[in-house]
Amino acid sequence: MDRRKFVKKGTGGLAIGASNPIELGKLIIPNWENVSLEEMNSFISQEDKALNLIATSPGGGQYLHSLVGEPVKEEFGELFRGSMKSLLIAGNFGSLSTNAQVHPEIQKRLWDNSADVEKDIDGLMQELKSLNEDDQIDIKKALNEDSELGDRVLEALVSEAKAVGASKRRIRRLKRIGKRQLKKIKHSPGSMIEKCTKKYDKVMSRFDSPEEMKKYMIANMGEEAFNKKLEEAEKGVQYWKEMGVVETLPGGDKHLNNVFSDDNNSDDADKPPKGLKLLGIGAIMTTSGWLLLAIESGGGILTILGLIAGVTVGPILIIIALIMLLVHAIRNSSK
Repeated sequence: MDRRKFVKKGTGGLAIGASNPIELGKLIIPNWENVSLEEMNSFISQEDKALNLIATSPGGGQYLHSLVGEPVKEEFGELFRGSMKSLLIAGNFGSLSTNAQVHPEIQKRLWDNSADVEKDIDGLMQELKSLNEDDQIDIKKALNEDSELGDRVLEALVSEAKAVGASKRRIRRLKRIGKRQLKKIKHSPGSMIEKCTKKYDKVMSRFDSPEEMKKYMIANMGEEAFNKKLEEAEKGVQYWKEMGVVETLPGGDKHLNNVFSDDNNSDDADKPPKGLKLLGIGAIMTTSGWLLLAIESGGGILTILGLIAGVTVGPILIIIALIMLLVHAIRNSSK
């Protein structure tokens, strides 16, 4: 694709609005064991509003529009919306307690969004790969000739994140990660592209079976911590079943029927989603069926920083790709 086509007059802006932002910063994310139905319903409702705002709010993207100087082409808008959605879903999921993570509606949203997560991150990586040597030189020149450009790009991303309700904690991490990666991009865009795409390809080629994911989680968390999390997850499934939550779910969801059915048959289970592992979420088989759980290490949730086996993926790759593509769009819009 012609990189200049990312900015094209008359094509409309990103569907991310700054009006009436969802105040997720004030939302209490249930991270305790005995979370109530009311607490989960409140969390799910607010998160759904934020996701809907990302997907459908008309006339938005004011911050990016203002930054680039022209409306951003819808193709890039789709990638941007998908990236914001992935960051929001994964970040909130990683903050939930294990009991809350296995809530049927939470599991359903993760399974349902897995293919989109994989598609959107893959789309960003393909766009990075399409930047040739001249593009990389342009990016480096733009950032070094205008010492404040990188900060303006990052601030625009932060403003868009705030507009859709990202929490203050997420915003702080976005700024910290962005500033760290900007220094590396200024030094060598080509090297960053090579590292990002190699890391992406490496992670996507791993953990193609539940056995591999289980081995990794045990190696990363320690067997005792893994077994504890597995036990908590299975208790959580039973907890929600006893409260009748599964009865509120629509029929026909094969993966949910496997997880929340007493007659689970693992041979008939859907293949676990691949896209979510980029965001530090693993699919494992329990006695209850397939469950998606946040991967932990040393007591810290990896979802936030996207660290898998010492490789930076997911959120960090998204931030790097967006910064580089936006800088290149700005550079081309001024030509």
